[in-house]
Amino acid sequence: MASGGTTTRSAQSGARQKQWTEDNEAATAFLFASTPMDPYGFERPDGFDHATYNRFVSGYLGVLARRKQRWEQRLRPTEKNIGHSAKVKRYVRKGIPTEYRKLVWLVSSGANGKKLDNPGLYRSLLQSDERDEQAIDVIRTDVPRTFPENVHFRHPDEGLLPSLYNVLVAFVRYRPEIGYCQGLNYVAGVLLLVVREEEPAFWLLTVLVDNVLPDYYSCGMRGLLVDTEVLSQLIRNRNLELHVHLEQIGVSWPVIFTKWFICLFVDFLPIDKTTIALSRSEDRPPSVGLHLLRRQQDHHAHRTDYRAGQR
Repeated sequence: MASGGTTTRSAQSGARQKQWTEDNEAATAFLFASTPMDPYGFERPDGFDHATYNRFVSGYLGVLARRKQRWEQRLRPTEKNIGHSAKVKRYVRKGIPTEYRKLVWLVSSGANGKKLDNPGLYRSLLQSDERDEQAIDVIRTDVPRTFPENVHFRHPDEGLLPSLYNVLVAFVRYRPEIGYCQGLNYVAGVLLLVVREEEPAFWLLTVLVDNVLPDYYSCGMRGLLVDTEVLSQLIRNRNLELHVHLEQIGVSWPVIFTKWFICLFVDFLPIDKTTIALSRSEDRPPSVGLHLLRRQQDHHAHRTDYRAGQR
């Protein structure tokens, strides 16, 4: 019996090792390909250094494989193991493997619970004959402007543009007191790039607006204004040198920080960094903003324009 059990465990371990090897080989083949787009469909900039990028990735694949193994063990045998423990938070901060990001986001955020508690609601919102033409007209204008450099958002009748339109229309009807606010199209767009399904993206968007960013998109945007002031105070209290520098070059706090916060840094960070920021939703935007400014301080210390730190 013991011998049989040992053989079984050995076979399972061998199968897992074979799968990890195959996954790494597939990742290596994909990441090392000199494609003009990144894995999310964004165009790489002119002059992108593929050689340097590939050298970095070759040394990082082992880390990704170990990280995936830990998540596989955590999720076995049920998604209930995600929870909100300190260990899960540590795993999230280090990075969620692409193939598990949808599941982890939905379960840990509570979006999946909302979806299960409201079966059929998303479709009924889309089929509603409620008249909200003003908001929908703005959505129609904003949707084609969303990520024009991304291959998935280029064609009005295919890819993710129709899904983005549906998610935003459903949200307007679900939260009529908020309606549509410019910036939501970028947030919903990134959610669709990750989960690739309309209804999960819709429920993730509602959780972000209701729980993570309360009063950001409501009339008056009180939450947004408060967080903008919080970040300016953090800079003043924790990095006086940076505060003085930004004051000297005439930076308008509301102009910069409002654009960052209203779209959750989506239009200013590379997509892989954006998904990390969204995963760490317990970190308030002012904390993320302060971290970004600190990281960029040395590089931008002598810049004299307001675009410092933007994507």
